[in-house]
Amino acid sequence: MLCFLFLIIIFYSKNLFIRGFLGDVVIISFFVFGIKTFFPIKLFKISIFVLLFAFFVEFTQYFKVLKFLQIQENLFTKIIFGSTFDPFDLVAYFIGFIISILLGKFIIEK
Repeated sequence: MLCFLFLIIIFYSKNLFIRGFLGDVVIISFFVFGIKTFFPIKLFKISIFVLLFAFFVEFTQYFKVLKFLQIQENLFTKIIFGSTFDPFDLVAYFIGFIISILLGKFIIEK
């Protein structure tokens, strides 16, 4: 997963579909399996947590929470929370969630 993220960043940073959409799909699985590596929690619970967290972050963009808190110009918060709401990001996160569940069920658990 980490290799995919680096390839996307290095070679496809200007391609909005690959960086923006597929990157969001991959990042969900990256976080799910990253957390699973360190904590003995069921994969489904981790996947739900990561999906809800990603939705939370996206909705903070929609409601302009960073602007309300007057921290929108902080580089760290821009990296973590992003800056622009995109409903397709929610779709990408959900696809990443489904892929994580399927990978866990059919590949990792066997």
